[in-house]
Amino acid sequence: MAGKVSTTQCFVDCNKFQRLAGLAMRTVQIALLLVAVGTGVVACGQSGREPLTSDGKKHVTFLTMQLRPAFDDYFLPLIEQYERENPDVDIDWVDYPWQNYETKLMTAFLARTAPDVINLPSESLPTYIKTGTILPLDDLIDSEVRASYVQSILADAGIYDNQLWAVPWYAAPEVAFVNTSILVEAGLTMGDVPHHYEDLPAFCETILSRTGKYGFYPIYIEGGKLRVFLWERGVPITNEDGTHAAFNTPEGLEAFEFWIDLYRDELIPRDAVTATHRIPLDQYKTGQLAILTTGPQLSRQFKSDSPEIYDASEVMPLPRWKGKDQYLVSLFMFGVSARTHHPEESMRFAEFLTNGPNQLEFSKRTITLPSVTTALDDPFFTTPEDSLRGRMFAVAAEETRKGQVFRPVRNNAEVMEVLASVTEAALLGNMTPKEALDDAERRVNEILSR
Repeated sequence: MAGKVSTTQCFVDCNKFQRLAGLAMRTVQIALLLVAVGTGVVACGQSGREPLTSDGKKHVTFLTMQLRPAFDDYFLPLIEQYERENPDVDIDWVDYPWQNYETKLMTAFLARTAPDVINLPSESLPTYIKTGTILPLDDLIDSEVRASYVQSILADAGIYDNQLWAVPWYAAPEVAFVNTSILVEAGLTMGDVPHHYEDLPAFCETILSRTGKYGFYPIYIEGGKLRVFLWERGVPITNEDGTHAAFNTPEGLEAFEFWIDLYRDELIPRDAVTATHRIPLDQYKTGQLAILTTGPQLSRQFKSDSPEIYDASEVMPLPRWKGKDQYLVSLFMFGVSARTHHPEESMRFAEFLTNGPNQLEFSKRTITLPSVTTALDDPFFTTPEDSLRGRMFAVAAEETRKGQVFRPVRNNAEVMEVLASVTEAALLGNMTPKEALDDAERRVNEILSR
């Protein structure tokens, strides 16, 4: 049935956002493949795919990540519509599973069968740029289309060296789900739930002392989470040109000490040192956690697994530091292959896939968020239905309007490993927070100097 996606299908897609952190850890392997591919692009030129179909139409292939067959009823009508409106173009849809996605893509480049329009996570983009496997889009994209995207997201994710390399598609901010049953048990209301991190320790202490449950469950190690702690405080990992560490500052230390102290004061579960994103979700589903911060797409999972928890849940924006009003989003994008025979037609199709109406419909099906302002301004988000789902979309849309995207640093995987290791050392008491930041600064500078 059109417009309906099963929980299983959604979960396949939802997990991609949680795996973005793992993607960074494969950067070195991907880069080696891309070096070979980049050399091949220069030496061999365009794709070996036939540029025209047998009836003379321009052949454009686009690639997505693990969306078939779950979203056939979304994409196939779109393809038919586009081909009707552009009778000189023939669209071919290719979909790779998440596992080994980039390896398969690089193999296609080496075989000169690469797709023309490529779906990619924003954190992979610099590697593709560096090796010349995608095209700059400034001379291809329509100016009105360019202006339609959330500009902070476009700038953070798509622009490098003053050139645009990819356009935003679907985004996933995190929101805060609150189990109101635990609030009632603690004698609290939604008005007592902290909107700022400064008020979080007192809230956690109240929840723990009155219920024996935990108020909050941050992830410390997975994906080098220290970078998020620093980013939320307005502290960058490196200087602007990416040559030196920039996080060992009074503000950086303040943010780091806050999260370490929260753990050392036993206001956070002991297994948080090694927990992955699955653990807080499981704690929330079983009624042991007051606040769960996660992507809105995962609400379908605890609605299915724990309907009583879903019914008791409310939603609010992520807590912020006072004076900070930006939200981090994970993002998938579309780029255009450097080997395409049809760069303009490929760009037009990427614009079509990411326009307001198409992103809005995709968001409704996936519980992801559009990156186009006209879609975010739709009544679906601005005057939502009176339900947890409706309020969740409204909160996530407001965050996306203020969305920003991580820009990976040079040798990103190694830097993330350093941040993870010093965080663990500080949590376990093997280093003070200051010693941990000093050590991280020294090691990151060594990595950046290579």
